[in-house]
Amino acid sequence: QDYALSLDRMCSSVWAGTDPKAALETAAAEWNQTTERLGTDSQKAFYAEYKKLPGSSADHTVEALGMAVKL
Repeated sequence: QDYALSLDRMCSSVWAGTDPKAALETAAAEWNQTTERLGTDSQKAFYAEYKKLPGSSADHTVEALGMAVKL
């Protein structure tokens, strides 16, 4: 959630007139702080688990996994 909130703040600031590059740099710094606070190893472990979920990527859809419902 912390990453999504940072991205939301970045988008909002651009809509309010902030230079997009500056907003992205701020968001990147916030993401780095979040990763440092949560721990790089734990974030890598959570991401590895996320990648196992259906729909986590274009190549890992429910259809590709044979889980799609055929009507």
